[in-house]
Amino acid sequence: MKVLLGAVLFVGLFGCRQPQVTQKELVGSWIVVNSPKNSAQQAYGNSSRIILNGDGNFFATDLPGDLVFLPPEGATRLVTGNGVWKLSSREGEQEIQLEFHVMSGKEGSIRFGTRMHISMTKTGPVLFYYRGDPGEGLRIELRKN
Repeated sequence: MKVLLGAVLFVGLFGCRQPQVTQKELVGSWIVVNSPKNSAQQAYGNSSRIILNGDGNFFATDLPGDLVFLPPEGATRLVTGNGVWKLSSREGEQEIQLEFHVMSGKEGSIRFGTRMHISMTKTGPVLFYYRGDPGEGLRIELRKN
């Protein structure tokens, strides 16, 4: 009985958790991909890319503007810029935080932050955010290139 209770507690506490991603696994080049819930690649093409460096810096090219800006500006804009990134956890879920220091179309020094969620799949981690209300299901995904 004690063994069964211990097994139930172990599965309850640890069995449903997604594997944790390390910063080292996130370093590299990420591109917007197409999936059944994601038409972003068709809208933005293959130029949308973010490069996460091991030293905590990043460079973004032609990212969908709705990652950074609210509608209506975000719906039609592509964002190029750079800054710093870090792996963090929020409400038990991993995410990356991006802090832009330089962004196309913005003069001078800026500090603008946003975040992307992380999901682990059979083929590796996926970065994603939702366009609009998460309940609508339009999930924009980036996969390591």
